[in-house]
Amino acid sequence: MDHSGGFSSPSGLQANGSTRFVETVGRLTDGDAGQAGTFFSTAKVGVRKFTTTFTVRVHEGTSPRADGLTFIIQGNSPTALGPGGGGLGYGPDGPRPERGIRNSIAVKFDFFDNAGEGNNSTGLFTDGRSPTVPEAGSGDVLVRLDGTDIDLKSTRLFRVEMAYDGTQLRVTITDTVTMASATQTYAVNIASKVGSNVAYVGFTGGTGGTGGLSAVQEIMTWTFLPE
Repeated sequence: MDHSGGFSSPSGLQANGSTRFVETVGRLTDGDAGQAGTFFSTAKVGVRKFTTTFTVRVHEGTSPRADGLTFIIQGNSPTALGPGGGGLGYGPDGPRPERGIRNSIAVKFDFFDNAGEGNNSTGLFTDGRSPTVPEAGSGDVLVRLDGTDIDLKSTRLFRVEMAYDGTQLRVTITDTVTMASATQTYAVNIASKVGSNVAYVGFTGGTGGTGGLSAVQEIMTWTFLPE
């Protein structure tokens, strides 16, 4: 998939919930509270090994903004949609037995503190669990970005580059204005999490429910290359 020029022609993609393809961007949430949006490839793609790059911008909405988004790989359907708020369109907004989008892995970009994760965090979450803090025994990972030069709360454009070699997922987040970057590496068997070497790939996003907090969250460009 090559949307390196944006989404003026979003062929091969399915938008769900609050997501809209507006001009050249994939807008997951539009600044209203209580939203959940996703978009996915309409066909399964290879996830045994891959590289992917996307640019994302968060702006407008309330002060503070909420809540965040994920890059997701899942084995269910291109119409999958999870809860909004701190669930980021992926899972529940706090640790509990309920699940959102199952048979999945998600890398989150979270700029609001719902359950102790802080207001500037990333991490790897699986099987539709709450993308806030890891549940005991889940193997999920929270990475707080405080102390790095990456501030997801800013309105700057971020570039995210991921590479998966079959055992490790390497993620680099770069602020395209300051050129600061932060890299995380996760040990994960993606095929076992999603149930196959092929899956749907895409994004989720959510805005606050009871708190009424929101943001405009946009994927500006995206490429995905299976190896």
